[in-house]
Amino acid sequence: MKKGVLTGSIGPNKDLRENPFSDEKHVEDYLRRCFQKVGNKTKFSGKRTIETLLAYKNAINYLPEDTKKIINELSPKIQKTVLKTEKKLDTFILKPKNIKNSERKEEKGVLYIARHGETENNRLGLLMGRKDIKLNKNGIEQAHILAQKAKKLNIDFIVSSPMVRARQTAEIVKSYLHKPIKLDHRLIERDIGVYEGLTMKEVEEKFQKGFNSEMAYNKTPPGGESAQEVQKRVFASIEDIKRKYPNKRILIITHSFVSKMINKYFHSRISADGFFNFQLKNTEIKKFKLKV
Repeated sequence: MKKGVLTGSIGPNKDLRENPFSDEKHVEDYLRRCFQKVGNKTKFSGKRTIETLLAYKNAINYLPEDTKKIINELSPKIQKTVLKTEKKLDTFILKPKNIKNSERKEEKGVLYIARHGETENNRLGLLMGRKDIKLNKNGIEQAHILAQKAKKLNIDFIVSSPMVRARQTAEIVKSYLHKPIKLDHRLIERDIGVYEGLTMKEVEEKFQKGFNSEMAYNKTPPGGESAQEVQKRVFASIEDIKRKYPNKRILIITHSFVSKMINKYFHSRISADGFFNFQLKNTEIKKFKLKV
């Protein structure tokens, strides 16, 4: 794939209100047209750019690997643009234009899940479990962006994994929200044993030949923690939150595998593929309803 070259084609009747990523051959077209300019204007109108970027954000966890490769090439530019887009839309989404803030009925019993900011191991693509690593410079900046977004969510309190990267993210968010942090050891990252510090490719080559999602979920890393053990502690944490704080708005700051397990708690019939396709980027937020 050459940079700056559009591939595929977009039919005249394509409606971006539908998921533009449902057809892989159009992905690169859609994304590049958000940024490539003709004169002072991008090839897509502002409205279509916003629709495409929001669709990208909503679909990213479920996209095929080939599609993700295309997106990863454009990722830095996309992420910055998505953040700017969300900032512009926050007022509309969270505070509807025709409803005064005092009149808006606030939703109760909401759980927001966020992954910690970036670490050097994240940047290098190394698997990370119980190794306690602090945020890198980009991770700190991400935590500040997360805090600015969280300010608009009317959070009652923060629950955090006590691991350094999560706690550091939570402390930055707290400095904006001025809300208490509750540390919960049950939300620490999975112990991945001998996989610690390896790339996913190295794990597949050395330990999981013929890799698939079922194998990844059911096979316990040598010296590590099984998925069932993680499920037991994470589910217990969510159950406690639901029982003790059914009407609160809570932000959990935790880790990649734990966030997948929380998603499984709210989607009990999820497949192994679906489990691993749910992937929060660093400081990305996902919303769940405590009351069903």
